[in-house]
Amino acid sequence: MATLGPRPLSNGLEPHPKRQRTSPSPPPLPSSQDGRDFLNDCLADDDEDPSTSSQPARECWKRPPPPKLDPSSDPLVFQQIDIDYYVGASTVPGMPGMGTGPVPVLRMFGVTSDGNSVCSHIHGFLPYFFVPAPREFSTQHCATFRRALNTAVMDDLRSSRDNIREAVPAVEMCRKSSIYGFYFNEMSDFLRVTVSLPKLVAPARRLVSCISVPPFGQIDYQVFEANIDFEVRFMVDTGVVGCSWIELPAGKYRFRNQSQTCGTGTIIGGDGASEMKPHPPVTRCQIEVDVSYEDFISHPTRGGVAGNSSCEDPEF
Repeated sequence: MATLGPRPLSNGLEPHPKRQRTSPSPPPLPSSQDGRDFLNDCLADDDEDPSTSSQPARECWKRPPPPKLDPSSDPLVFQQIDIDYYVGASTVPGMPGMGTGPVPVLRMFGVTSDGNSVCSHIHGFLPYFFVPAPREFSTQHCATFRRALNTAVMDDLRSSRDNIREAVPAVEMCRKSSIYGFYFNEMSDFLRVTVSLPKLVAPARRLVSCISVPPFGQIDYQVFEANIDFEVRFMVDTGVVGCSWIELPAGKYRFRNQSQTCGTGTIIGGDGASEMKPHPPVTRCQIEVDVSYEDFISHPTRGGVAGNSSCEDPEF
């Protein structure tokens, strides 16, 4: 049987055989031995550094020891790096907040100009949102509104109250202007609804249109700023921005570890000085303190801190 060969071209020439497409072979994966050799080379380079050859790595890179500060006379200045919050079992003595039940506490992490790590527990700040006040609503109706909404939220929690004694601690009237539409820059009455925990914003927002407040009855409220994160709300209200310098004035903060201070750890409040036992530290930061959200100072990102030439502007 005859076999079929390649068809000749019109000019009688045979076609060139097709060449297979080749791609460069990938480089071989490094073996574990190669990785160990690379690590040993890096360690050898470090050993050649005269500044670190005589010190272990932990000793070379550890932070400097914290200074001895007296809270009654020395301010604490640091650059904040991160902010989060947790729910404390109760209010720390000497700090603002709910008298009973769980409370939200913000934590501000940072570092001083000397390189010491700082954790500041910030007390007294609570989440809130706004609803438009009904017509003819006055400050006399705020207490009735608060009781009605507090009862509705507490009933909604049922068995998951987690020792919450009061869900809505405050309702206040304020003058605001909505950014939805244009109202010729006119201000109108709003109700600022404060809740005791960040997780209670959602049920309070949902139930605010279900309550009946005499003599206004039940109103379908439009809720404002209920979707803002608790940490963002805190930063906006207190003027804190990323990597800003924070100052805790003398007499306004308290160490959590008595070994960090050369003073007595006395907290000075509105009623005068009083001796209080500090809370134990809960982080590995070198300096850990408690302070009210109304007492710390957030300095602008430009200009640094007055009287502290080592606090330079952060560069990105």
